[in-house]
Amino acid sequence: MRTRQDNTEEQIRSLRQENERNRNLQTIQNQLALARQQKATLEQQKTELQNRNNILETERIGLVRIQDQFHPLQSNHTQLRRDFAAIQQQLRHLQGQHEILTANYTKLERTKNCSDVNKHLPSCAVIRQWGYTESGHAMIDPDGQGGVKPFMVYCDMHSDPSTGITVVENELQPNMTIQGCNGQGCLSVDVTYKGATMEQIEALMSISIACEQKIRYDCQDSKLLKEGTAWWESRTGQRMNYWGGAAP
Repeated sequence: MRTRQDNTEEQIRSLRQENERNRNLQTIQNQLALARQQKATLEQQKTELQNRNNILETERIGLVRIQDQFHPLQSNHTQLRRDFAAIQQQLRHLQGQHEILTANYTKLERTKNCSDVNKHLPSCAVIRQWGYTESGHAMIDPDGQGGVKPFMVYCDMHSDPSTGITVVENELQPNMTIQGCNGQGCLSVDVTYKGATMEQIEALMSISIACEQKIRYDCQDSKLLKEGTAWWESRTGQRMNYWGGAAP
């Protein structure tokens, strides 16, 4: 016959077993949930891998197509290299012929002296355009027939390679000694030109881009450039006070 104490112990054991089963069940449920979660993660990773695999396959197909296109291009590149080498060889041949023609042309040009011009051209610049590249004296006619008479000038063909410079020579000595004096304008020197009147020079100036008259003055402790000490007069007799290429 069981006592009350025996019943109580039996109930306690039953409760413990029930609790143990519940804990085991909860553990299994947790493990099952974790397994489901891991399965979902694996499914997601599988999907991502499939997508990447699809992308890689697409890129592989693209690379295959590029390779198929590259082979003809490579063949074309080889042919282009051959054509380029042939063009370079032709260019070297043409350059050699050009050098020969240039040398022959230079020899021909050197034989043309401006003094050999058999007609009166307007200026030395025009004479150079006609192919005369050696400096020398020549007759020019700036305003053509019916204007001033032709006159003799010196054509400088070397100072400026692009044109001929018309030089109207003056009658001053290359080096001229003058005696010093005191006072403003106490000494004057007239500049006259060889074989050309002022009317002829003005006709030349009218067709020229620029004109200049150079005078060199060598003296120590000179007061030439002092204000009011010296000046020069234009062809119209106007007093000019600027020197050395300065603006009027």
